[in-house]
Amino acid sequence: MADRIYKKRGTYNRFLRTDEPIPKSTFYSKRKLSESQHADDTDDNTSMSAFCDAEEKFSCETSPHIDEDIHFNDLEFDCFNVDSTDCEDNDTYQNDDVKVNLANLNEPLYPSSSVSLLDAYISILAFSLRHNITKTCMQDLLQLFNVLLPPSNLPAAMHRLEQLYRILYSTMENMVVDFVSTGERVEKGKGFCRIYPLQQPLPEIRSFEQCVNFAEEASLTGKAVHGVKGPTELMKLYPNFDLVQSFVPDYMHAVLLGVVRQIMSLWIQTSSNDFSINQKSLRVLNHRILNIKFPQETTRKLRSTNEVLFWKASEFRIFLFVSPIILKNLISKNVYNHWLLLVHGISLLLGNEVTTNDLEEAEFALQKFVYGVKDIYGIQEQTYNIHLLLHLPQAVKSWGPLWAHSCFIYEGALGQLKQFHHGTRGEASQILSSYAMQSILKLLILQENVKNSRVQAYIQNMQQKRHSTIRNPKINNCVLLGLQKSIKLPRVHEVELLKLLPMNNLKGLSSVVSYERMLYCNKLFSTKRYSQKFVRADFMLRIGQNICFVLNYIIVYNEEVFLIGEKLSTKKLKKSDNDIGFICRNILLCENLESDNVLAIRPIDIINKYMIVPFQDRDEEINYLIPLNNAAEQ
Repeated sequence: MADRIYKKRGTYNRFLRTDEPIPKSTFYSKRKLSESQHADDTDDNTSMSAFCDAEEKFSCETSPHIDEDIHFNDLEFDCFNVDSTDCEDNDTYQNDDVKVNLANLNEPLYPSSSVSLLDAYISILAFSLRHNITKTCMQDLLQLFNVLLPPSNLPAAMHRLEQLYRILYSTMENMVVDFVSTGERVEKGKGFCRIYPLQQPLPEIRSFEQCVNFAEEASLTGKAVHGVKGPTELMKLYPNFDLVQSFVPDYMHAVLLGVVRQIMSLWIQTSSNDFSINQKSLRVLNHRILNIKFPQETTRKLRSTNEVLFWKASEFRIFLFVSPIILKNLISKNVYNHWLLLVHGISLLLGNEVTTNDLEEAEFALQKFVYGVKDIYGIQEQTYNIHLLLHLPQAVKSWGPLWAHSCFIYEGALGQLKQFHHGTRGEASQILSSYAMQSILKLLILQENVKNSRVQAYIQNMQQKRHSTIRNPKINNCVLLGLQKSIKLPRVHEVELLKLLPMNNLKGLSSVVSYERMLYCNKLFSTKRYSQKFVRADFMLRIGQNICFVLNYIIVYNEEVFLIGEKLSTKKLKKSDNDIGFICRNILLCENLESDNVLAIRPIDIINKYMIVPFQDRDEEINYLIPLNNAAEQ
């Protein structure tokens, strides 16, 4: 009976330090632990499965002189004391994390060796850099040793080699950057999240060949490798379609619904942090938001922050543009200047023309913003969307401005598809049927199958979004709206209009026809007098590089449309960064919306419109003008 009482088995590491043979149960337990518990964490804890892939009859007895040569006292174990009997049952939790003892670097690797510990570390470092070694690669290398080297001395020797590599990796991981950013897992709230801290230098972008290798490895192992789960048919399209470069980050989701919403939530939904906005400042912010005057192109007005949970992407976009003004004096200077880096970088990448200097400046601003997130909001806020900001300049360089490949256009198309069904059953068939009928109707019109002029006019009227424009006069690309008036221009306005007219065509200039509104290239423009009745402001025009024009008259003379107004005196927003210089240069400051500088232009001179952001500065109210970057995503 006494022979059947088994002694409690020790930990795997204990047998490596003594002359005792390793029991099969301990050896099997180590293999089981390596294959199961550490299978999902091969990047953080190097697996010991290489020790255990030998045949079942493998002899685990170590050579006495090998055990004597290895100085395990030079290594400090983090988690457990291997000599403690209380920890013998905790072998499942042993991760063999080790720290280098800097005082013993000059000692030999073993007593009879001419190689010191420092020499070993440097040699492994050179080997790692030469072949871009990862922990997974080291595991495969140990498996190769398991196959080729004599098994008698293998466990202790391989355990020693792995310890050396792990010491080196933990010491040099901040200096050696892999080509794949794996991120880190940190606590956030009641759970955990994966973050992507900014690394210097930045990791290299993975290549198509690396993705193919990852896919092959994932196909063989059945596990995802660096996010790649297996091969895809799209690989066959290479080089016409590159899996790495052809999937472009969408700034609508990554920036507006990602970064902007994330930072806004931190400001509004917290109260005890340095970056929080208190209730008094929040009321001021909402008052400023509701006073903004938007042009007609902005399909959505900016709502109060009380409804921020229901904001659409277009509202976050407007907030991003106007935030340098409406956030003034409401958040700390450090937080405000850090936020301006994001506004400046995204504004540059949204321009109609993005130069090389714009790309470099935007890239530097976004990198500085990403780097500052950790110091201001905490490392747990360096999320994947924050990390994607680093890839936006390269996306613009390859595919054009952010608005050219954003999802705003496709979201608009989805909105049109939603109008094709009117019931709750069979929505897909309803949409398909309505879309097919609309396509057939357009095809019949193009083929001129409809001969009746009244029917043609009716069909054209049904296809117009603005039915009232059918009866309004059209001159070139202008559709004149409202009632016409015959007015006599003031002398100063008449002089400016004469500059645009040929000398032989000045009859009847004393009396001209005037309108309050017009459509030009499907955009609505109205005079200042008319716009003041409504919330929308379609009279503040941009006609040149930072030249602001207030529309006062829409004049029709000799079958041609002219615009007469005032050229405002403006200044650029004076906000500077120590490393970049002046930022948010597209924002203009206008102390007075009235001017004596009268100017006459043609509709073709219009570039876009401005948003008007009133701001109370002490006892004086000034206006900030923020241009609409483009019309492709309005």
